[in-house]
Order: sequence, then C-alpha cells, then structure tokens
Amino acid sequence: MNSAFTHKGEKILKWMKEQPSKNFRKIQEQLVEAKCSMSNGTPEAVAITCAVMSFFSEKEETVYKCVEAAATKADIEKNLPDMPCLIGFGESRMLASRFMLSIDGVVVNDHISTFAAGLAMLFCSYYNFNIMYPLDCAATLEFIQRCFVGINPDRGSKVQVKKNCKRYSQTHPKVLSLISAIADVDWRS
Repeated sequence: MNSAFTHKGEKILKWMKEQPSKNFRKIQEQLVEAKCSMSNGTPEAVAITCAVMSFFSEKEETVYKCVEAAATKADIEKNLPDMPCLIGFGESRMLASRFMLSIDGVVVNDHISTFAAGLAMLFCSYYNFNIMYPLDCAATLEFIQRCFVGINPDRGSKVQVKKNCKRYSQTHPKVLSLISAIADVDWRS
C-alpha cells in the first residue's frame, strides 16, 4: 500500500491541485501545513484519502476518525461504529501520530505507526472478515480496492445491498469517473 500511495498518490495530488472545489483547496492547505510538522508521509496519504472521499461526497469519519492525542482506548470504544474504522490520534487527521483499528466497535489493534499501514489493515479487515462495504463509504473503499490494492474483478462488488434492490454487479460509476479524471490529468502532463 505504501508504494501505491507513493506512485499513484502523486497523480491524485496532481489531479486535486487542478480542481476548483473549496474542499480540495482546504485539503491542500492542510497538507502544506502538515508537511511542515511531519515528515513520515502520513499527511500525503491522509490528503489523498480525504480528496477521494470529498470527490465521492462521502464523510471522512466513516473510514477515519480523529481523536485527541490524550484519548484512551476505553474512551474511544464508547463511541465506535460497527464497521471497520481507522482512528488517528492528534490535533487533526493529517497531524495524527499514532493509529488504532476498530472492528464491530472494538479496538483490535492499537499499535499502528502510519496511516498507510492502518488503511491497509482497515481494507484487509473487509476482505478477511468478509464484510460488505457500507453505503456511506462504498465508493472510497472500491477506489482503494481497484487503484491501490489492484483487486479488479470483472463482476461483483462488496458494496452493501439496499433492501429490495438487486445486488450491485458493476464497478461503481463514480469510481470509474474518478479513475478517468486522474488518467486524463496524467495523460496531459
């Protein structure tokens, strides 16, 4: 996942700079500030993930929560979602210095050193425990699956099915749109 963030992340950051959205500009500003404070690559990985979620209009908290650096494991477990979630400790998402992974409202790993490692564990938990992607963050997780991890099935999806709806069997259209937009920026350079 680290090499994917390095190689493909550069293209996503380049694409993000060309976008007129206020959300993307805010993410860029936060990234510049965070890079001055940290040098471990976490700010870039977080910025990439936040940009992807912003493009899909998905809330960052569904994948990555940020808590105060002094928060304890017991305090955090009181308010965790049932779906897998990455928790960062710090002033902001991009300035988090340590991470935890929770599944089913329970912290299962509290010694994760980088965001990319935590995101990889988060993603793997969906596959290892055969958990469907929640609708709140389905496009982001599918994008990670296809672009960073390289799992590209021709048919089928891990997206939760709404009641009385057919199972989603194609690639999410928003994911295809983002992949196309990033490829277009990369091609023009």
